[in-house]
Amino acid sequence: MLNVLKSSSYLIFQKFLQRTLGLVSTIILARLLTPEDFGLVAIAMLALWFVAAIVDAGTESYILQKKEVSESEINSAWTLDFALKTTALVFLLASAPVIAWLRESDELLWIISSTGLVLLFATFRNPGLMVLKREQQYELIVKITVLAKIISIIFAIAIALIFRNYWALIVGQIVFEISVTILSYKINSHRPNIDISNIHEQWRFSKWLIPKSVLGYFRNHVDTLAVGAFFQSSALGAYNNMKYFSSIPSLQIFSPLVEPLHVEMGKVSDQFEEFKYQANITIKILTILVAPTVGFMVVNSNELVGIFLGDQWLDYSYLFSVLSLSIVAFILVSQSFRILMVAFDTKIIFIYELFSTIGLIIAIAFTARYNLYVLVLIKVTVEFLFSALLYLYTYRRIFHYSGIHNLSGLLMSCLFCFFVLVTFDKLTNFEHSYILTIIFNGFISAFAALALFFVYFRFLLSVRERSLIMHLMKKVFKYNRK
Repeated sequence: MLNVLKSSSYLIFQKFLQRTLGLVSTIILARLLTPEDFGLVAIAMLALWFVAAIVDAGTESYILQKKEVSESEINSAWTLDFALKTTALVFLLASAPVIAWLRESDELLWIISSTGLVLLFATFRNPGLMVLKREQQYELIVKITVLAKIISIIFAIAIALIFRNYWALIVGQIVFEISVTILSYKINSHRPNIDISNIHEQWRFSKWLIPKSVLGYFRNHVDTLAVGAFFQSSALGAYNNMKYFSSIPSLQIFSPLVEPLHVEMGKVSDQFEEFKYQANITIKILTILVAPTVGFMVVNSNELVGIFLGDQWLDYSYLFSVLSLSIVAFILVSQSFRILMVAFDTKIIFIYELFSTIGLIIAIAFTARYNLYVLVLIKVTVEFLFSALLYLYTYRRIFHYSGIHNLSGLLMSCLFCFFVLVTFDKLTNFEHSYILTIIFNGFISAFAALALFFVYFRFLLSVRERSLIMHLMKKVFKYNRK
């Protein structure tokens, strides 16, 4: 478990540094390029992400969740991925003229076709990276990813300074993929070969993940389409910014945190009690971390938006507050998907994506005629209800008992942190100082997290779970002293 903590810290650092570098490069490029340049590239990237979604076979998840993996299985996974991405590239190139015609823009033909190079180089990435992830050697992966990001930013800024057009953004994306691909062969000795001996087994695992990815793509964008169709462009811009901003903890902290835990669950998939133990301790750890984070974001939405986005966005801070609640649904879905993948029950994932997407579309269709607040509130509520049902069903199906205790613990912890933060927020007055409010409430959130840890450690953790926590704390303390 110490390796899990180290791996999670590496991934969190990678995501944080990449996000910081990306933010800096975006600020620079925004001063050199026009909004139209960014808009054209955004259309091309949406097309690229769509074709990538329709061929996402979950090869990495397949390799990571296996207890043992052979070189033949790694090569078979790479072969399947190569075949699917090549198909996606052909589809992207074929769709480029159609999209350019629909948008009445000849430039889009060349922009979309060029983004196909991102897919092309991604297909040649060394599958040995999956081996490093299985072995929890994330340090090397973090190094090459950050280095590739720096190289791509340098190229993008240079092209922008010279040509002052959208090719800077395209070149940056392509250079990043080229750099990661080349460096992946520097840090791992594995060399991929075409191998179809295990494709049938992987396809049995992946066949429900491909339609799941397609449904996930539409589910993630249906709200944006609705906002764009029923509200003004300013509201759409604000919604996209708040959605992105509120998703940072999920994507940059909790997602990399649970990836190594997924590997650990895969190693004990054939040991029922051990598998259940890993799943329970994971959700309890996440609860202690997620609850104060959600409470902090909801209570301090106005201050956070004012500091990071500026006062001109304050009228939309309520969107950030509501969308922050989506972190709870993200954790429940993420945990459920990992359990189902380890159990090779990926069909349930597809069914969930299908019904949750249909439910979300129906809910948004009925609420889009009202104001934006109602639409967002309904969206978050529907996502939570579906995620809670999925979590309870997953526990009943895989572990044969109810997960209501874990779900109740997560919800009660979030309510506790919210109540503590609101109480102290009402008792204090920093004369509209955003920074002082954030600092003070940050300390209160830390206090709430410690209080949750004490309650869980004293009353809600099993003897074995308490022993593990104590062991990890001692290990971490000794590691830091070194």
